[in-house]
Amino acid sequence: MLTVMNLMVNENSVSRSTLLNHLRKNSDPLSGTDLGGILGISRVAVRKHILRLAKEGFVIESGRKGYRLLSEPEFPSPSEYDSGTIHIQNEVESTMEEASRNSLRNCEDIQFYLARRQKAGRGRNRKSWVSPDGGLYLTAAFRPRLPAAYISLYIIETGLALVDSLREHYGVDCRFRWPNDLFVNEKKLGGLLLEVSGPAESPDHAFLGLGLNVLSSVHFSETGDRRVTCLQNEIPGGGRDLPDLKTLFETLKPVIESSLGMIEADKVRKHWRARTSTQGKVMRIDDTDYTVRNLALNGSLIVADKDGTLYEIAPGPRIMGPR
Repeated sequence: MLTVMNLMVNENSVSRSTLLNHLRKNSDPLSGTDLGGILGISRVAVRKHILRLAKEGFVIESGRKGYRLLSEPEFPSPSEYDSGTIHIQNEVESTMEEASRNSLRNCEDIQFYLARRQKAGRGRNRKSWVSPDGGLYLTAAFRPRLPAAYISLYIIETGLALVDSLREHYGVDCRFRWPNDLFVNEKKLGGLLLEVSGPAESPDHAFLGLGLNVLSSVHFSETGDRRVTCLQNEIPGGGRDLPDLKTLFETLKPVIESSLGMIEADKVRKHWRARTSTQGKVMRIDDTDYTVRNLALNGSLIVADKDGTLYEIAPGPRIMGPR
């Protein structure tokens, strides 16, 4: 009886990601017996893992000689990550909603919530965010380490870091437009959203959402009347080096993680000056034109009216209220 119980525990504890990695490393078929021996589980357990991988989009050849991996889905799969910090679904109302509902129980580490599609994606100022297949939609849930007055720096630093990463890895000439947009040649490539929960003076949770257009630029707009673009159109060479969504996520994930820790306000401001598309531009607020002069240390935008009088415009995360 003890042997059977140990076997059951062992089978349940083996992650599909481990089995998947063995299939990736072997171009020749691996039998259920061989895989079971390597992983210390039964052939029945191996078969269950194979069936689950197939449901997630992995094409696995099954023959007399065993199992062989033929192709993988282009979207991240739950079975590839066993850390408990990455949560993936095909369709949700919004990844922001999923994160705020589920991450409060376990938010010591950054939690990522991804979806292929959003039925009610959220943009800034409660605008809807159309999110069909063909984009990268995610929310990172984390515990903010900055004082409440500086919490908007998270969205600015993340946006700037994403601009750098898209330039470095894919050659996209991207700029950050305060307070939360990514633009290429005056066309919108993506956007960020920051929401917090808990007391306004000391939020205990924060949620940073990202919508990045990869393929479906026709649908990727908050308002329907803004010029938009997508990575496929902006990568040099006609998009030949366009990454699949899984590769893109794995490229940007560490960039987002590094932007959500302790950051220095002055370094963020210098970074903004180098990567913004806003400084020196004229923007209209309440029927008055202002010229963008600088970024304040708390993330507010410093602007001047026609007489040179300076004002600060706060980006402000959405406050979700105490929980």
